[in-house]
Amino acid sequence: MRYLVVNTSNWCVGHQVLVAPPWIAGVHWPDRSVSADLSRAERQAAPSYDPSAELDRQ
Repeated sequence: MRYLVVNTSNWCVGHQVLVAPPWIAGVHWPDRSVSADLSRAERQAAPSYDPSAELDRQ
């Protein structure tokens, strides 16, 4: 797995961003959430997810 698509609606203006698996701090199955080890600035700078765009490592 290269990326997770994360909905940031609770963090900022509500868009979907790509998050690399090493940034995932934990998966919490009971409340269906994932925590990421990212600062607010890093979350806002994460690349936006566009389902129509082809993904590459850039």
